[in-house]
Amino acid sequence: MGKSKIIKCPPRQKSFGESYEWGYLSSTDGFKYLGTKENRYISAKGDLIFSYLKQSDIDDVNNIGGLQCRVEAGRTLHHSSVISLNKVGDGTYLSETELKP
Repeated sequence: MGKSKIIKCPPRQKSFGESYEWGYLSSTDGFKYLGTKENRYISAKGDLIFSYLKQSDIDDVNNIGGLQCRVEAGRTLHHSSVISLNKVGDGTYLSETELKP
């Protein structure tokens, strides 16, 4: 906790006019956006960057059901696999767990 963290949007074939969002695609509620805050933003390559990670960030991710990188290119949408964030021990280590459908 309190350290920077980068979660990479998975590699994909480049396309003109790509836009990136992070959140979770729910089968019942559609795409739930994680949103940005003063300590988190999305890079030009689509990576989610936490300048410093807080417990509230982990809570935000878990409250929406996990994290996915969503890439929109024209009329096409791509979603990465879903991951969760888990604080380990005293919070000096954070694990990413891929969630299976």
